[in-house]
Amino acid sequence: MQRLVATIQSVVHGHLDYNRYVAAGEHRARQGAGAESIARDLREFFQTDLNPAVRGAHGLTSPAAVAFAYNSYNQSAQIAVKTEISLSSGAGTHGSGVSTRRTLVQSTVDLELCRVATVLVFDELRGQAASNRSARHPLGMKRLGDVAGILGIEASPVAQLAALFEAQGFMPIGEAARALGCHQRTLERHLKKEGTTAEGIRMAARILRAHQRFSGPESLTTIAHDEGFSDLAHMTRTFRASCGMTPTLLRQVLQAGQASMA
Repeated sequence: MQRLVATIQSVVHGHLDYNRYVAAGEHRARQGAGAESIARDLREFFQTDLNPAVRGAHGLTSPAAVAFAYNSYNQSAQIAVKTEISLSSGAGTHGSGVSTRRTLVQSTVDLELCRVATVLVFDELRGQAASNRSARHPLGMKRLGDVAGILGIEASPVAQLAALFEAQGFMPIGEAARALGCHQRTLERHLKKEGTTAEGIRMAARILRAHQRFSGPESLTTIAHDEGFSDLAHMTRTFRASCGMTPTLLRQVLQAGQASMA
């Protein structure tokens, strides 16, 4: 349950600002983490994380498309240290043919573990792209309900509420509680014990529904209206807080992935 709640929180608030970025690196350094343990953490994290920046990159099928997605995030997001990936011709699945450039923006310190994790993120996504290409069936964009199934808790109130919002779209929380056969206060009390809220789950589902539609031809304004955002500016602010990227840029990443499959 903690893992599902963490997935929900990552969708809504996954973008690491300067203080969280540095604090995360310092915390893992105090724990004695090294490159191998960071790599294990990332692989496990990617199994259930649905943050739009990760979710979109997971469906890509070429190193060039992954590099575009990776660099797009670094150029767009307000982060302490920006990284630019360059691929030489013939760059393979793993480390060969890759160069990185780190630029300190909001920090005078570039933590070693943060440097390691940054490169490992790219390597992990590039490896996934190779798997997608060889399998000819790119990894689909998962839903919260899929994550709950992986974790074996799809019958929990948290998972049922997430699945309801993902299926129905924006709906009042009281109406959702009645659809689950309980009072809103009862539902909210249970969710609070699990470390989440109905509004947080609804927002996560809204972000994921909107993001899935970015790969289609509809205007972003139409998607914002349909998915319950007050306007396009509201949807843009929400996605920036979620993953540091705008809907326009996320659409470009998804389109780059479609082009790489052609």
